[in-house]
Amino acid sequence: MITGRTSRTTRTRSTGTRAAWSPVLFVVALIVGLFAFAPTASACTHDIVIHKAETGVLAPGGTYEIRVTGLRFERTVSVVAGGSTTITGVAPGVYEFEELGHPDAVIEPNPLLVTSEGSNGDVVDVYVTNHYPGARLAIAKVETGSAAPGSTHTFDIVGPVDMTATVAAGTTWTSDWLPLGTYTITERNAPTGHTITPNPVTLDTDEQTVTVTATNPYLAARLAIQKVQAGTAGVGATYTFEVHGPVTFNVQVAAGTTWTSELLPLGTYTVTERNAPAGHTIVPAAAVLSADGSTVTVVATNPAVLSESSPPARLPATGAATDELALLAGFVVATGGLLAAAGHRRRDA
Repeated sequence: MITGRTSRTTRTRSTGTRAAWSPVLFVVALIVGLFAFAPTASACTHDIVIHKAETGVLAPGGTYEIRVTGLRFERTVSVVAGGSTTITGVAPGVYEFEELGHPDAVIEPNPLLVTSEGSNGDVVDVYVTNHYPGARLAIAKVETGSAAPGSTHTFDIVGPVDMTATVAAGTTWTSDWLPLGTYTITERNAPTGHTITPNPVTLDTDEQTVTVTATNPYLAARLAIQKVQAGTAGVGATYTFEVHGPVTFNVQVAAGTTWTSELLPLGTYTVTERNAPAGHTIVPAAAVLSADGSTVTVVATNPAVLSESSPPARLPATGAATDELALLAGFVVATGGLLAAAGHRRRDA
């Protein structure tokens, strides 16, 4: 019984003790809960808006990938040039931005500090800009000289981009916008002495046009062959000449005429007559064409040759030779008379 009473008394005291501590435990739990949830309740999340811009004449108008990283945060978003994209509910902290594939992009601000100030949903702007500078290349085509063909020329251009240009003589070709850099220009089948100035050429200023001048010299002159035939033999005949030089050819020239070539490249030409008689001359034998548009004449002369039908020349009628001829004639006449007389005596006998 005593034991029973004692047990009831003990339980009564225990129940009273729990009842006394309940308000204290509640207050402690409330304080702990407030501290536990204080950062979440007090932090303001914000929205980050990423704006994408392109500048420069070569702006492609593309889509870009932006990676955003922070403490226990990483996200990659896509944004179109001229547009924007929003990342919502970003907690306070420090965030860094990187444009994938474009390390030279300008990002402002970067890194970005997001604070707890302001209201939930406030917007923080980040600007990402890519600059695409470009310039134009122009080729002015010039032909000089009396033999300028007025043709179209082809150029190979090697640089940050490679291309081929076709330019007519007397005109200027201009490229589309090209990336800045150095370009080397080569003309196909250009004549000796051609120039391209400047070459190589550097495009280093945004939206500029740089012109190079490509000049082809087409200098030429004419060769004339004058045919002289002395004497009566070969008069009216046609003669063949071989001409060797920067270009080689054969030509026929009638006696007493002059043949003139078309325009020939400048240089030295050697003229030879086929089957020419002894004593013939060609002056000058090596004709130098050195002045653009000039004509150089060579004279080919064949010496006089007696014709087979020509009568023999008469000897002079004076001097010692005349007496000798007279004596010879008398001897011939006397001999003839003696022979005639001898013939008559034989017939009479």
